[in-house]
Amino acid sequence: MRSIFPTTIDGDLLKLVHLSNGFRMVDEAKPLQVGDMCYSKARIASVTNTAAGKIVKVKGHVYCAGTPVIEVVSAFLYRGRFTDYENTFEITKEPDYLANLLNDASVGVLQSKEWFEWDNQSVPLQAGTALFSHVQPQVTYKDKTSNVFVSGDIFVPP
Repeated sequence: MRSIFPTTIDGDLLKLVHLSNGFRMVDEAKPLQVGDMCYSKARIASVTNTAAGKIVKVKGHVYCAGTPVIEVVSAFLYRGRFTDYENTFEITKEPDYLANLLNDASVGVLQSKEWFEWDNQSVPLQAGTALFSHVQPQVTYKDKTSNVFVSGDIFVPP
């Protein structure tokens, strides 16, 4: 419950409206059995100001034996007018992506990007290399406009 009542959200609990709940089994997870000892973890995935109020989205998982089994997503609305854009953000999970560097031009374009760092100087990046990317964008707001920050890893798959 702490996830929907953080101290950074200046919202009146009497104006809290439940928007949605979503549950899905994690791919390849075994169904829960009677007697399983489970625990859950959740985090705030986004806080956004809209014309209707402040929307808070919470994402979490139910774990069994340390493995995620169920993903839970809930959304809530604090009705009212909010202008505290400095307290708003949205974190999304992009699907993992596999890219094949087919030629020297592809390698050159990637290496020319300021955000790309190849940290294995003993093995140069070359055409024919497959790269796997795992990124997580985070959108923050200064006002009604947004600023996007993307972090993650690009690596050669095993």
